[in-house]
Amino acid sequence: MLKNLKELNLIFKYSGIANYNFLIILILTNSLFELMSLGALIPLIVSLVDSSLMDKIYNYISSISFLEIKFIEINKNNFFTLFILFILFIYLLKYAINLYFNFYLSQIKILYEKKIARQIMENFVNTSNFYFFDIAKSKILHDITSRLSTVSNSLINTANLFVESIIFFIIIIFSVASLGLNSVYYLLILIFLSTLFFGFFKKKAIEWSMERGEGGNMRTKNILDILEGIREIIIFGSSKFLLKEFELSNDKFLNPLKKILFWNTVPKIILEFGFIIFILSYFLYAIHNSLDYQQILISTTMIVIILSRALPSINRILYNYSQLKYSTEPINSIKSIIKLTDSKNSDIKKVNFLKEINIKNINFFYTKKIELFNNLNLLIKKDKKVGIIGETGTGKSTLIDIISGLKNPQNGEVLIDGQTINSIGVKNWIENISYVSQRVYLFNTSLRNNITFAGDNEKIDEDKFKTAVKFVNLKDLILEKKEKEFFLVGEFGKNVSGGQRQKIGIARAIYSNRPIIILDESTNSLDKKSEEYILDKIDKLKDKTIIFITHNKGSLKSFDSIYKLEKSGIIKVQI
Repeated sequence: MLKNLKELNLIFKYSGIANYNFLIILILTNSLFELMSLGALIPLIVSLVDSSLMDKIYNYISSISFLEIKFIEINKNNFFTLFILFILFIYLLKYAINLYFNFYLSQIKILYEKKIARQIMENFVNTSNFYFFDIAKSKILHDITSRLSTVSNSLINTANLFVESIIFFIIIIFSVASLGLNSVYYLLILIFLSTLFFGFFKKKAIEWSMERGEGGNMRTKNILDILEGIREIIIFGSSKFLLKEFELSNDKFLNPLKKILFWNTVPKIILEFGFIIFILSYFLYAIHNSLDYQQILISTTMIVIILSRALPSINRILYNYSQLKYSTEPINSIKSIIKLTDSKNSDIKKVNFLKEINIKNINFFYTKKIELFNNLNLLIKKDKKVGIIGETGTGKSTLIDIISGLKNPQNGEVLIDGQTINSIGVKNWIENISYVSQRVYLFNTSLRNNITFAGDNEKIDEDKFKTAVKFVNLKDLILEKKEKEFFLVGEFGKNVSGGQRQKIGIARAIYSNRPIIILDESTNSLDKKSEEYILDKIDKLKDKTIIFITHNKGSLKSFDSIYKLEKSGIIKVQI
C-alpha cells in the first residue's frame, strides 16, 4: 500500500498538485467530531440506567468556577435538557462537517482528475520524448477514460482510510479507559481477523487489478477496431470474429470487478457475525457469573455504542484498503505515462534552418534481427526539392521520422547546419517543418480550423488563408457549402473525400509557412488533373525545402534530386 501511496504522490507532483494541508486539517476535524459525538452519547444512555451518573456530572460542572463566578446555576431537570441539547448540537456540527468533508472530497476528486488529465494531454503535445508513439492508442485512451477516474478515486480512499484509522485507534483508547483491558480483547481479535483478510486479499486485489487493466486495454482496442473498420466489417461479414474478441476482452475487464464487489461485502458480514457472537458470549458470561443486572445493562450499552462505530470503522478501513490495492494497475499505468511524457524542452527557442540537413552513417533497426538502415548517408540542401522513392517496407516514412526528430537512430547522427537535433532541441527543430501524411488527420471541426488551427472566433491571417486555399484549389468546395469555410469536416473527415482530405493537409502546410515541407504520399488520392495542378504549384514554390515521398516517379520530374531507398541503402537515381 505504501508503494501505491508513493506513486500516487508522484502523480500529483507531476500534475502540479502539492498542497494537502487543508485536506489533512479537514480529515482531523472530521475525525474529532466523529469521536466527540460517540463520547457524548455514552453518558446520556448510561444515565438512563444509572441516574447517579447524571448527578455526578451535574455536581462536577456545578462546582466549576471561573474568576469566582459560578459556571452554572440551574436545577437538575434543566441541566438534563441542556445536556441533550448539547449532544444535539455536537451531532449537528458532526453532520455539517461530515457533509462538507464529503462535498470537498468529491470536488477535489474532480479537480485532481481534471488536472491530471490536462497534464497528460499537455505532456503529449509538449514532450520531446517520442517513445510514447510506440504505446498502443487503445492503452492511452483507456488510461484517460477509465484508469484516471480510478486514480482520482484513490484520493478519496486514502483520505477515508486515514480518517477511519485515526477513529479506530482512538476507539481502542476510549474502550480501555471506559471498559478496561478486557474490552480490547475483542477489538484485538477483530484486528487479527482483519490482518488475515489483508494478507489474503492483498495479492488477489493486485492480481485482479492487473487482469482488469489488461482486459480494459484489449476492450478499448476492440472497440476502436470495430468503429474504425465498420465498413469492412459490414462488407466482408467479419463481425463474428471481432464480436467474439470483444466478448472475451469485455469478460476479462468486468470479471475482476465482479470479484472485488463480492469481496468488499465479506468483511461487513463477518464483522456483524462476530458482533452477535460477542454480545451473546457476554450475556452467557454475565449469567453464569451472576453479574449485577444493572452493570450488565450498562456494560452492554457501552459495548453496543462503541462497536456500533468500531465495526463500520473496521469495515471502511478494509474497503478503502482493498480499493487502494485494486487501484495498483491504474496508478502504475498513469504514473508511467506521465513520467514518460514529462520530458519537456525547457529551453524553447527559434532555430533558423540556414544550410543543410546532413544524415551521417545512421543505423536503424526495429529488432536485432530486423535492420532497416545500415550506414545510411543523405545530404539535403536548403531550398532544394528532394524526391524519395522505394518499395513498400524500405523505410521511407521511418526516414522522415528520423529527419523530423520523432525517432532516433541507434547509430549515426542527423546534423542540422552542423548541429545534432538533440543539441538544438527536437521541439525547436520541428518548428521548421510542415508535414503532410498519406492519410491526413482531420479534426471534427471546421475546414478553416483544420487549415489554420485557430478557433472559428479567432482572428487569422486572411491573406495567408486565401493563398493556401488557392494553392490546392479548395475554393469550389468552400463556395458550395452554406457555412463556407466554417463547414464541419465531420468525425475523421467523413464529410470530405480522400482527395479533398489531402488538399486540406497540403493547405495546412502552406498556411503554416515553414521552411521545410515534407509530403509523404500526399497526392495519391488526387485525380490526375488536381495532382498536376498542385505539383505545378509546388514546383513554383520559392525559399522552401521540399521532401516528397512517392511511388510515382513522374511526380518528381522537376525535382532537384531523387533518391531510391533499397534494402542495401539509398542511391541517387535519374528519371
